[in-house]
Amino acid sequence: MPEHTHSRRRKARVAICALFFTNGLLIGSLVLRFPEIKDVFGLSASVYGATIALSSLGGILAGPFAAKVVRRLTSRIAASLLTIGIGIAVLTIGLSATLRPLVSNDSLLSVSLYLLLACGFFLNGCSDSLVDVAQNMQGLRLQREYRRPIISSFHGMWSVGAAAGGGFGILTTALHISLLAHTLIASLGCIALGLLVLPFTLPGADPDNSEETDREDLSRVRTRPLAPAIVLGLLVVLCISGMLIEDAGSSWATLFMRDYAKTGAALAGSGYVVLLSTHALGRFIADPLVGRFGPRAVVAGGGALILIGMGGGLLIGTTPALLFGFATAGIGASASVPLAYNAAHDIRGMDPAVGLTIVSWLGRLAFLVAPPLVGVLVQHTSLLAAMLVIPTAGLALMASSLVLAPRQLRVQK
Repeated sequence: MPEHTHSRRRKARVAICALFFTNGLLIGSLVLRFPEIKDVFGLSASVYGATIALSSLGGILAGPFAAKVVRRLTSRIAASLLTIGIGIAVLTIGLSATLRPLVSNDSLLSVSLYLLLACGFFLNGCSDSLVDVAQNMQGLRLQREYRRPIISSFHGMWSVGAAAGGGFGILTTALHISLLAHTLIASLGCIALGLLVLPFTLPGADPDNSEETDREDLSRVRTRPLAPAIVLGLLVVLCISGMLIEDAGSSWATLFMRDYAKTGAALAGSGYVVLLSTHALGRFIADPLVGRFGPRAVVAGGGALILIGMGGGLLIGTTPALLFGFATAGIGASASVPLAYNAAHDIRGMDPAVGLTIVSWLGRLAFLVAPPLVGVLVQHTSLLAAMLVIPTAGLALMASSLVLAPRQLRVQK
């Protein structure tokens, strides 16, 4: 293979990694400050959950247009430019939370600031749903060129970005840096990086079909020979199960450790950071595991690890046991969303952008339904309810992994 081809692929891989990294960092930088936002606005558990769910609502409403946007702009342009929308959303959240303590509780301005906060979460979801499909299209296009699994490593960079954002959140909290300054630094930095790598992404129109040219192409994730609607439905369950674990970590883990496990403020974010760190690690080791054992074994094994690890951690209840549980949840769920996206992209006879859009769009139902539903459960029970979602999702991963073809199964021509 010519050297210039190797160089082009390396540059494209670094550029796509940067897009996933910025996407993870932008919202990840805010997660550890969610309790602060909740306290500043005086939100109940149910309203707090509903507010976070506005991001998912935005994603649900904008998601159906993702395939059309990608075709119109191409995936490289959409992934880079729409990062600006996420940056503006994060800035809006930071601005509203910074101004809220400066106004009285009963004033019209306090209501206006909450609406601004809500708009920030909504805009984040709209932009993120489009960026999600675009950057995954870029990653899967490059994976097809490599002819081996690499998509999980891109999602690993998302997790690294989210973990880096979490570290940034810890730092800004410890230094008493305002949310406005926090979000300004994170947003401008990520927007600049997203635009900087644009020239190195894969140019041109994205492929419009998913017909296989090589049955031994390891870059593809095959599904069982079922009706497309059944395949899509099971892939959505697989995707939602993985996303529910991410949501439980980002939305509730910090509150759970602080208020239920009584770890104190210093260790409140430890569960979330551990989950994200092992999530990233799992994604970097998932590609060779998928290549060796197949996607079904990786997903099912991850689900079993979550069920045993997090279930046992909650049962024992000590801080070390809980942190071990969060670690197993992160590594066990790491490959589920990338493989669901990969399989949706590779459904025979379906436009890759359409399959990816459907699974990504419906997968966001987890983030729309889960926060308010879990918020109501928490309000009527305890924060333990939020964490029981994790082993339950592990069980669902084991069940939904059956839609993926066994390693020895071959697609019939």
